[in-house]
Amino acid sequence: FLNYGYCQRNEGATDWTAQIPMPQDYEEAAVIAWEWLESADDSDDVVVPEGTEVPVASLLPQSLSHLQEIVASASVRPIMPDDLIPLLAKHVASTPRTPEWIRANGMCLENLVPRKSTIPQAGRGGFAQFLIKQGEIVVPAPMLQITDRDALFMYDRDYHPSGDQ
Repeated sequence: FLNYGYCQRNEGATDWTAQIPMPQDYEEAAVIAWEWLESADDSDDVVVPEGTEVPVASLLPQSLSHLQEIVASASVRPIMPDDLIPLLAKHVASTPRTPEWIRANGMCLENLVPRKSTIPQAGRGGFAQFLIKQGEIVVPAPMLQITDRDALFMYDRDYHPSGDQ
């Protein structure tokens, strides 16, 4: 499977990996958004600073009113730029894509299909549906952006403190 590396972009990357927002992109987007909030006037227009890289720009709301709605939705009012990072991740970076966007930018995932594993007690696994040549991408493995840490907590549904099953 594809490896994105350790959360850093290669200098001069021009392939699709150059479009993936990295942690430093969220930080830069939060600083720009904070500046928009600080200098808010009657206009709803926002100006992305010249030279802002695509991944950073993709994390920014399209208007000042959208940014203000995002901030208003927070349970705690942001008091510094870093407080905007989870809000931008939740409300901008995870925006659902239109079918047109998916057709233009998506990738077919038909190479890999789920099946019962041939390994005893292994459950289900991913299997190649067609022959895959050496060096070909089997299936992309995009980074899942989880904005709520609590979503990572796993609970044993069969656990009973009394010992009864």
